[in-house]
Formats: sequence, C-alpha cells, structure tokens
Amino acid sequence: LRVATISKFRGDSLKEHELLLKGLACLEASGSLWRDYELSYDLYNAIIISEYSVGAFDKARAAIDEIINHAKTLDEKLSAYMHQVLCTCDETRDYSRGVEDGIKVLKLYGYDIPLEPTAIYMVKEGAKLKKALRNHSFSYLIGLQVVADFPILALFKHLT
Repeated sequence: LRVATISKFRGDSLKEHELLLKGLACLEASGSLWRDYELSYDLYNAIIISEYSVGAFDKARAAIDEIINHAKTLDEKLSAYMHQVLCTCDETRDYSRGVEDGIKVLKLYGYDIPLEPTAIYMVKEGAKLKKALRNHSFSYLIGLQVVADFPILALFKHLT
C-alpha cells in the first residue's frame, strides 16, 4: 500500500493501480483478506479510487460491494455508498439518478427526504423550522451549539 502511494505521488497512476491489485491478490492468496481488517479496508478504498479514476466503474463497484459487506461502522459504509453514487453519476452522467441514489442512502440512515417534495411538504417543513427557531431570526442559529451528526459529517467529509 505504501509503495502504491509513493507511485501515485510520482504521477504513475497505472503503476499504482497494478500494485494495488497485486496487493489484493497477495492478501487473498494468504487467506488474510478481511482478517486484517484495517489493511483490507484501506486497500479496497484505494482500489475504489484507482478504478474510478481510470473509468473502470464495474470494478470500482465490486470493491464498493466488498466494503459494504464487510464494513464495521456506519461511517465506513456511508463512505462506500458515497463512492457508489459518484460512480453512477460519472458513468451515466445522469445526475438526477445520482440524487435519487443519494436520497436512498440517506433513508438508510433515517433521513426521510422525498424525491419530489410537494407544496404541502414544504409548508410543513417551514412550520417545523419556525417552531424550532421559536420566533427568532435565522441569525439566532449562529449562537446554537453544534451537534455532531456523524453520518452527515462523514458525507460532507467526502464531498470536500
């Protein structure tokens, strides 16, 4: 993995890609794939980025599925789902489908966002906001303490 990273910094992404696949083959041959969780997870994440960068979206999706099936935390799964949405968007150039897939992922984490919000839905959400603000202006939000919402923080981390 370190050699692959060094290769990346030298601008040789194809060499990096080759080394990552060799590393995966070695892990599989030794039988320690996913027994050494951190190495397997890091390797698959690097493979996702490498496959994605060369346009091999099917291979990237296979690595994403591996992470989704073996991830230990919600943040790790959310990261994989985020890559899945990006693969779909870049492969098909259908960004509305990417938004739909993103909303489906958020629903897995308990966020109910409609695909096509109605006027009634928007009015209800506006009423909830006014109730939460308790007749204060939007500038009132600046003084509130930040509450960590880990799935959303992980999502924003990958977007930035």
